[in-house]
Amino acid sequence: MKSIFLVLFSISVAYTSSASGVFDGADPVNISIMAKDSGEEILVDVAAEVEGSVTLSIFSETGEIVINEHLNAGGNRIKLRHLRPGQYVAVVRQNDEFRQKQTFKVN
Repeated sequence: MKSIFLVLFSISVAYTSSASGVFDGADPVNISIMAKDSGEEILVDVAAEVEGSVTLSIFSETGEIVINEHLNAGGNRIKLRHLRPGQYVAVVRQNDEFRQKQTFKVN
């Protein structure tokens, strides 16, 4: 009986972990990130009702922060022409809490 309980508990923990990983605290309604296919810029839209400080950090493949900017309400265009070709991750934080992320490629 104990082993059945442990197996069921393990399945439950694994399911909960994967379910929470899908959401990741993201707020797709208030903040959205869209990378253009050309890799020349990234667009970050911040809804007017978002309060506090909103920042964008872009990380290289090695984990180095290559861009760190404060964002305003509305559409924000971030130029990427100075970045080397490769994979990047854009992370948006509101009041230092994770809100949204997007991976993209610069050609």
